[in-house]
Amino acid sequence: MDPRFRGNDGAEVAGMTKGGETPVPPERTVPRMSAGQDRPSRTACVDPFRSGKSLWDTAAASFAGATGGGRMAPSPSRRPARIPAMSARPRLPDLPTVKVSTRFELDAGPARHRIGLIALDSDVATERDFHTMLPPDAMFYTSRVRCTNPVTVENLRRQGPLLRDAVKLLIPGQRLDVIAYSCTSGTVAIGYEGVASEIRAAERPGIPVVTPITSALAGFAHLGIRTISLLTPYLDSVNQAMRAFIESHGVKVVNVGGFCMEDDREMARIPADAILDAALEVSDERADALFISCTAIRAAEIIERAEAALSRPVLSANQTLIWQSLREAGYHAPVRGFGRLLAS
Repeated sequence: MDPRFRGNDGAEVAGMTKGGETPVPPERTVPRMSAGQDRPSRTACVDPFRSGKSLWDTAAASFAGATGGGRMAPSPSRRPARIPAMSARPRLPDLPTVKVSTRFELDAGPARHRIGLIALDSDVATERDFHTMLPPDAMFYTSRVRCTNPVTVENLRRQGPLLRDAVKLLIPGQRLDVIAYSCTSGTVAIGYEGVASEIRAAERPGIPVVTPITSALAGFAHLGIRTISLLTPYLDSVNQAMRAFIESHGVKVVNVGGFCMEDDREMARIPADAILDAALEVSDERADALFISCTAIRAAEIIERAEAALSRPVLSANQTLIWQSLREAGYHAPVRGFGRLLAS
């Protein structure tokens, strides 16, 4: 036999011929299992051609023989290094803070004109319009109040008791020039005095309070508007309450058009071009102007185009809210690109 095929003790390795050739083993066949016979365990890796021992049994026996049947002690070179506790920190040398010698006086802080904004928790349009329309030296700070769907007069009134807590989160203890409540229909349902009293009771006594519907009335007076066409996204019950509110303040509503929606989250999804088409459809020749109600819809995007097409003023809830908020905050310069009112 070839020496290469002998074991350590010199004995011939089974299955090898003396000539060094390996005999061809007979063809193996897998025995068929009879019905009811247990199948071998998948984890056992049983070789049916041997004694029935699994590879696991074979490995375990080999390991026991190598270790004398006991547990193998870990090699000292492989013992894991001791990891220090996470709380342990290296001691740093003392490095005390040195107070700077710069002399200064505190100023009024960022933004000359500050607006506190109370938006509905579902509103995704108002802040966008404020960012777009406000001049560089004006800024707004937002808190939110829960809005309950569907948008009905009864559900809108639920916002009243929640306003005080929302106001307390508006940069508490710091300067605000005005607070704007961004819900046209909510003001109609609660009443302006109810809105203003809740806001001022939240540690903001005497602060000017602006709402979309009252700022629209101020805008009508500023532009000499006495009659309007009204476009809203609301249901008719809310529209009728709004019409009554406007007419109680001396402005005639000649007609009302609406998208007749009850979920304010869907109102923000009305495309701007659809609002423009509706504005052109609703605007009546008998009206001095068109008012597009609701701060949730993207009417600010189409004001200039609508005014050009109608040759009359077009006012929207967010546009009038921003216009009066700026004036209450002390800003009176024109803001162009968003209709006649802001440009005046």
